[in-house]
Amino acid sequence: MKKFLLLSLFLLTTCLGLKAQVSYSTDFNASTTLPTGWVATTGLWSGTASQACAGNSFRQNNYSSAATAVLTAPAQAGSNGQDLTLSYKYKVVNWSAATVATPNGWGTIDLEYTINAGTTWISANQVNGTNHIVANTCATITAVVPGANVPSGSTIQVRIRAIWSAGDYYVYVDDFSMAQPSLTPPSCPVALVPATGATTPRSTTLTWNNGGGATTYDVYFGTSPTPPLVSPAQAGTSYATGLMAANTTYYWQVIAKNLNGDATGCAINSFTTNNILSYCVPVHSIGGAVDNITNVTLGALNNTTTTNAGFTFFTTLPVPNIPQSS
Repeated sequence: MKKFLLLSLFLLTTCLGLKAQVSYSTDFNASTTLPTGWVATTGLWSGTASQACAGNSFRQNNYSSAATAVLTAPAQAGSNGQDLTLSYKYKVVNWSAATVATPNGWGTIDLEYTINAGTTWISANQVNGTNHIVANTCATITAVVPGANVPSGSTIQVRIRAIWSAGDYYVYVDDFSMAQPSLTPPSCPVALVPATGATTPRSTTLTWNNGGGATTYDVYFGTSPTPPLVSPAQAGTSYATGLMAANTTYYWQVIAKNLNGDATGCAINSFTTNNILSYCVPVHSIGGAVDNITNVTLGALNNTTTTNAGFTFFTTLPVPNIPQSS
């Protein structure tokens, strides 16, 4: 019996491990201190919003007396044996204003990974004189580690290593991520709007959020309790209904999809329309001369904007009655 239980536990954990995946990212915006698990093993990496890629970036001043700087991400357990995609943003700019791009010859930036707790580091990418983008804006570096190099169940750690050759400059790092594709179907979408039981105008937009693992969505919509498919395999997380019948119950369902299949058990929601038509909804409360709406004509209404403010309120003017279908 004990042998059977041990074997069952081993098989269960093995199967669960096959469904796991490495997925980690940070934009460093939460703080100017390194996120939990990150280690600056050499160098004086510091978080800053000054000349950052976006929000906060981490930067290191490399020069002759600070020739190597290493920034190591937290270890991630549970590789599923699939290809691992690594990505980060970087730029190299002259010290100290950090506004002038550093020309080639400054050194290299190595993107490396380990599956044996740092005993061996393997290069995934190197920024050097042949591929460095000379600019004072950030560029994205992406590298793919073959799945065979990160076997199922292994723990992966990644580091960024900046090595000086000449000059006095900052290396900026931002928007780091490491991810493997899922081996399981996605979860159902969440935060669906309108919610079941809601009342809406005769035209609305259905929206939802990714519940996890989805790449596309099948959208079902109509007056039948089992609504028909109206938008197959769409990438976006919204669907415009168009004009609907007044005082009518509509049903909708969104099924998340990825390469491993479809989400199961996704609810069919319903809402009821009223007899209100939604026409235009303002998207700006301020404007300028370059984006004026200069005239609005609606039935007998004919209003012209005469200022350069980008908009004019005509809330005191009566709106004419417009017959349906006119």
